[in-house]
Amino acid sequence: SCIIYDSVIITQPNILDATSIITYVSCFGIADGAATVNISGGTTDYMLFWDTLSYPLPGGLSTFITPIGVPAGTYPFSITDNNGCSFFDTIIIGQLTAISVTEIISDVSCNGGNNGTVILNISGGTPGFTEDWGSNNPNALSSGTYSYTITDANTCTFSDSVTITEPTAITSVIDTIVDLTSCLVANGSIDLTPDGGVGPYTYLWSNNDTTENISNLSAGNYTVTITDASGCTATNSASVNQPSNGLALSLIASNYHGYNISCYNGNNGTITANSSAGLGALSFVWNNGDTTQNLSNLSKGSYSVTITDSVGCSLTDSIILTEPTQLSSIFTSTDVSCFGSADGGAI
Repeated sequence: SCIIYDSVIITQPNILDATSIITYVSCFGIADGAATVNISGGTTDYMLFWDTLSYPLPGGLSTFITPIGVPAGTYPFSITDNNGCSFFDTIIIGQLTAISVTEIISDVSCNGGNNGTVILNISGGTPGFTEDWGSNNPNALSSGTYSYTITDANTCTFSDSVTITEPTAITSVIDTIVDLTSCLVANGSIDLTPDGGVGPYTYLWSNNDTTENISNLSAGNYTVTITDASGCTATNSASVNQPSNGLALSLIASNYHGYNISCYNGNNGTITANSSAGLGALSFVWNNGDTTQNLSNLSKGSYSVTITDSVGCSLTDSIILTEPTQLSSIFTSTDVSCFGSADGGAI
């Protein structure tokens, strides 16, 4: 018998495979991601199933590009070739974390001030951040609400606003003033009540007292500076009076055609101090050291006098002496033309 020997080779296509090129979403929450699927192996033509849709790739096409504007997410896909062979995989289109901001706020320290500040601690997004506060300076803010925008290196943005507050203004009320019962005793007092600002308060009176209320006062004007815990200040003042005893005082100055001194740089001014009432004899003390009632031979300037009666009641008044301006002249002269001639002149 005759025998024939031969062989048969059975082939197979290359394994169906795919690689992906992924473009992440540029900014958190934006739908601008994309993916490209490059297919190899198997037998063309291919059919790709993406999301809920199918995309035929006829004519041997082996590249699939996702629809424009894919949001971040996980996307399973499958490929079937012309022989019904299949490939399965998943594409993850990621995104950077959202820009977030922690605000460190320092409010205005004193009412009406502009030393409020805001420091922004930024996270997420793509580093390379810029802050836009418009025309406002975040290092010098007064009370109010301010908007800002953060932009990262991918031009992703985050916007928000902050509110700067300020304390209420420091105020004070003079509740009670007790005047002197006698000009010979210092028994006046002032009762003060502060409010506003940030307590506790400190006090400095014009007589160097540092308490809220002051006592054992002589007659006079008293001013207090109130300072709160933030260093903000406010002032108030009050007057403690003495018994008047009917004291009266008026000053009359010399008068030379509307001036108290007759000539410029002169010293013929006079002041007469007219006083009345009070108890006992009156004493006079002038600011130039004179202790007489009336003054003479005075030049221009300010003069004040304090009168005091026998029980210590006093009264003060002042006056300013004036003088005319210095005399001056303007002239034009013409020299004599020739020796011995009489044709010179002056105007």
